[in-house]
Amino acid sequence: MYEQLSANDENFIPTYTIPTEPVLFDHLMMNLGKTITIVTMKESLKGKLTGVAIDHLQLSIGDLKYHIRYPQITYFIELMYLETLVGAIFSMFSFHAKE
Repeated sequence: MYEQLSANDENFIPTYTIPTEPVLFDHLMMNLGKTITIVTMKESLKGKLTGVAIDHLQLSIGDLKYHIRYPQITYFIELMYLETLVGAIFSMFSFHAKE
């Protein structure tokens, strides 16, 4: 027979499971401290990635700190590459304009 434990039992140890996405977690860790855009099911947020936890990330926008759970995220954009690409295109056009 199994003994039923209750929350009042001193041996009670609550446990829970968290679905993880290791590849997404790794990509977020590579962008920690950088400006990214997080696209959720409802909106898009651009800010500095200031925290990556096992079940959520922290995105800082000004003085506000958003804690976004991973299941809400559709995708994210690494703005460093986008800004670099836009900068390169802009410099190509400004270079040709000077000639």
